[in-house]
Amino acid sequence: MKITTYVIPNTAESVAIITLEEDKPKNNEPKSSIRAIYADEDGAIIKKNIITQRYTKDPKMTLFNMKIVDYEHYNKIVYFEVPAWNENNAIYAFSIPPDNNYENVSEKYITDGSLTFITMTHFLYNSNRDGEIIVKRGVIKEDGELFYGEYRVSSKGKTICELNTDVEDWKVYMPCKS
Repeated sequence: MKITTYVIPNTAESVAIITLEEDKPKNNEPKSSIRAIYADEDGAIIKKNIITQRYTKDPKMTLFNMKIVDYEHYNKIVYFEVPAWNENNAIYAFSIPPDNNYENVSEKYITDGSLTFITMTHFLYNSNRDGEIIVKRGVIKEDGELFYGEYRVSSKGKTICELNTDVEDWKVYMPCKS
């Protein structure tokens, strides 16, 4: 097994979240997992697979070749992607438990696309966009052409709007196309 991506949620604590992939898969369904490595209260190092591969016919439910793409420090949420469709990945998230109890950690499907960035509006006085993510997504338009755009998506996976990326500083203001 090889480590493909990782995140260290808090450098003051001995915790790492890593993705593992089988080095030389014996079949076309390689083993893949997300593992937490942490020290328990006695100081022993614990390695626990918290999410493992799952192969299904539904691209939204299949987990393989998992890659951590971002970590939101304020709410302690890890975002990861898996290949799903020809033009888009599937984006998932899970929360880091405050007590290192990884027994009940489970992934939540958010949306299709590739994570561009996470909004950080919880630092602002009037925060109505907290937890939203910005996603680059391939969409087939009415004329049959594939178009890639940036979309604002809620933490529950609802697409809010396509962003107007022609506006200067669109990443700051996040204006929706009319």
